[in-house]
Parts: sequence; structure tokens; C-alpha cells
Amino acid sequence: MVTDYRHYGRPAPAPAPVSFWHRPRRMNLVANLLYVFTGMLTGYVGMMWLLSQPYFTVQEVVVHRKLEHVTREQIESAVRASVRQRNFLLTDVDAVRMAFERLPWVSQASVRRRWPGVLDVELHEHRPVAYWTQLGSDDTQIMDDRGILFPGASNEALPMLSGPAGAQADVWQRYARFSTLLAAAGLRIRRLSLSARHAWQVELDNGMMLVLGREQDKLSLDARLSRFVQAWPQVVSRFTIPVATADLRYLGGFALTPQVAPVSPKTVKGTRS
Repeated sequence: MVTDYRHYGRPAPAPAPVSFWHRPRRMNLVANLLYVFTGMLTGYVGMMWLLSQPYFTVQEVVVHRKLEHVTREQIESAVRASVRQRNFLLTDVDAVRMAFERLPWVSQASVRRRWPGVLDVELHEHRPVAYWTQLGSDDTQIMDDRGILFPGASNEALPMLSGPAGAQADVWQRYARFSTLLAAAGLRIRRLSLSARHAWQVELDNGMMLVLGREQDKLSLDARLSRFVQAWPQVVSRFTIPVATADLRYLGGFALTPQVAPVSPKTVKGTRS
């Protein structure tokens, strides 16, 4: 017997690697994954084909509220910008809703699907109550009944309000309160202004200016207006000269400034040299 001592004390050689094709468990796992992927891909292709059929297209967009300010052209523009896929089931109703709410006169919109291919849209318009001008700015915006400013255009005869930035809701509440008090004397507000020092001034539709000043504990703004309204009938009966300004800031009463009649220019005769 011949003994080979060349490998004595050395580790045994590593076994030869087993190829992928000799591992049935891994082959079965990969095959199952391929089957799943093929099934998903086939289902996706089939679903997209089914959704592309004419039965699933957006056939109509219906607006269910009578609108006064939003035009048909604006509605069609919002639909073209948001309904891009023309597919009833894939249409993003939130994107359609936001497209409508970006229109100047729309305060709120709701969109829902109605089978087989109709989008029902309900639009709520802003209710304009006044024009708003911020102090230090020449831009005039429209304000709705919630004190929200929106970039619309209107020719309505609305009251004009002005004040510091962010004060539009407070000024509108004061306008509603002052209007109720002045209505008892048959007076209407044309303009209500709040200065940077929180002083109030009212311009009536007859051109008269009411200087209210700032809110005070001794005599509130409502108390000053109530006192003026009670005395106004006597003022009208006793004075025939139109009043330009009524200063209501006094504790014991108010001061009236009459309108100054325009002075016609005099003709000055001269000689020619």
C-alpha cells in the first residue's frame, strides 16, 4: 500500500459549488414570483384596457346651483384644467374641486361621481357685502359676509370699508351695528373707516361725516351714536344749513360744522396798457 503524505496536515478541499439548476426550492420560489408578477401585469393591462373603453369616460359635468357671477367660460376652463384623463374612475375629484375653488367668485365647491359618467358639481359663491381698502394701499377688494376678501369684480353699490390689515372682520361687525343704530334716524352709511390709532369715522350717504373717535369706557361708540340719533330730528328741524361734520367725541354732546357754500369767483376788471 502506497501512502501519499503530500496532503498530510492540510485541510480537505472545499466541495464543488452547487449550481442554481440543481436547487429545486430556489427554482420553485423564482417561478412562483414570475407567475405572480405575470398575473399582476396581465391584470393591470386588462384593467387599463377596460378603463379606456368609452363606457368609462367622463361624459358630462353638471353644475347644480344657479350662479350669478361665475361664467360658463370659467367653468369650462376649470374642467379642462382638472379633468385631463377623461376617465370617469381615474378622475381626481379633489383636483377638480380645487380647480373650481380657485375661481375668483367661488367660496366653496363639492364634486362627486354619478354613474355611469357624470361629475356632479355644486358651487357656492361669495356673498359680497362691502368693498375693502387696506390702509396704505390703493387696491380695493371685495369682502363677503364672513369677512373673507376675494379678488372679484363687481359694480354693485356696496359700502366702502377701510382699516389696518386684518381688521376687515371687526370693521364689518361695527358697520352692521352702526347701520342698525343710524337706521332709526333714516341715515345710511356710505363709508366706515378705522384709523391706525383705532379711531372710527363714518361717512353717510348724504355726505355728512361723523367723527366717533376711539372706544372709551366713559362713553362707548354705541352710546355716542345713540345720543346723536336721538337728537338728530331736533337738529334737522332747527337748522336749515346742511351739516358737513358732526364730532361725537364730546362727553356732554356733539359739535356740528355746517357746509360752506361755494363762493363764486369775482370778475376783476383791468385796463390794458
